[in-house]
Amino acid sequence: GERVVLIAVGKAAPPMARAGLRHLEGRLAGGVILATDDVALPEAAARVVTAYRGGHPLPTPEGVRGARAVLRAARAASAEELPILLLVSGGGSALLTLPAEGVTLADVRATTRLLQEAGAWIGSLNAVRKHLDRIKGGRLARAAAPAPIRALDLSDVVGDRLDVIASGPVHPDPTTFGDALDVLDKFDVRDRIPPSVLRRLEAGAAGELDETPGPGEPFFGNVYAEVVGNAGTAAEAAVAEARSRGYESRLLRTDLTGEAREVGRELGA
Repeated sequence: GERVVLIAVGKAAPPMARAGLRHLEGRLAGGVILATDDVALPEAAARVVTAYRGGHPLPTPEGVRGARAVLRAARAASAEELPILLLVSGGGSALLTLPAEGVTLADVRATTRLLQEAGAWIGSLNAVRKHLDRIKGGRLARAAAPAPIRALDLSDVVGDRLDVIASGPVHPDPTTFGDALDVLDKFDVRDRIPPSVLRRLEAGAAGELDETPGPGEPFFGNVYAEVVGNAGTAAEAAVAEARSRGYESRLLRTDLTGEAREVGRELGA
C-alpha cells in the first residue's frame, strides 16, 4: 500500500498514535507525535517517528520544537504528495504552537494567560491564537497541499466545531484579525497584552498581513475530517461503566458551557 505520514497532536496523542501505528504497519513513511506526556514507541516506529513533549494549558519551548517538526513533516509530505494521517485531540491549541514572525513564545503565553483569566470561551481564545501562529487556522493544510489529509479529531469542544478543536490546523478559519481584536476588547485586555501581539493583530486588521485561510481555499478539498469521539461518547461510556458497577446512572447534558461555579448551580437545580 501507499506510504503514509503520521502526525498525532494532543493530550490523547500517545494512544491515538499507537492505534495509528498498528493500522499503518509497514506503510509508515515518517511522523511526529506531540503530546503532554512522554511517548514509548515500538522500535520500528521509533526509527521514523519523533516524539515531543509540549505544554498545556500554556505552550513551552519543547512544544514549539514539536510544532516546527509537524510543519516540516507536512512540507515533506507535500513535496512527495504522501497522504497524512492527522490525529488531533484536546490540548492541541497549546501543544501545536509555532509563533508567527515578530511574536515570541513568551508573548503567546502572556496573551493566552490573560484571556483565560478573563474567562474567554475557547472559540474566542482560539480566534486570537490562530492569528499569532504559523500552523493554526488552516495554515497546516496550506503547507501540506497537495498531499491528502485524513484528520480524525477527538473533540473536547462543545459543538465539535472542527475550526475550534486544536485551533483547526487543517480547517478553514471563519475568524479574522479584526475578530481577534474584538476579542481583546470584549474581555478588556487590549491595554495589557504584549505590544508585539497588538502590533501584529492591528497590522493584520489593516490588511498588511496575510489572513488565515478561510472557506473557499481549494486546498481544503484535500482534507477529509471526522470526529471520532466527543463529550457525548465519553459521557455515555462513563454511564455504561457506572451502570455495570451497579450505580443508578443517567446522562443529563453534554452541552453546558461557562464558569464551573455557575454551571454547578444550574445542574444542582
